[in-house]
Amino acid sequence: MTQFLKIANLEEESVARIRALEEELGAHVMAFTPGPDVASLPPEQVERIKALEEELGVILLVYESS
Repeated sequence: MTQFLKIANLEEESVARIRALEEELGAHVMAFTPGPDVASLPPEQVERIKALEEELGVILLVYESS
């Protein structure tokens, strides 16, 4: 299965180090950790998701239920 990423839960010291890097780079940095498995869906459901993405102007990530 394919895995997406989820936003990392960091301690304040780690966040401070990333903010210092952002300052140095002049750009935003996001930290991620491995996330849950991506849902395995039939083509009809994938098309339904794509249609809703287009309608809402967003990207939807669909994960397997735990």
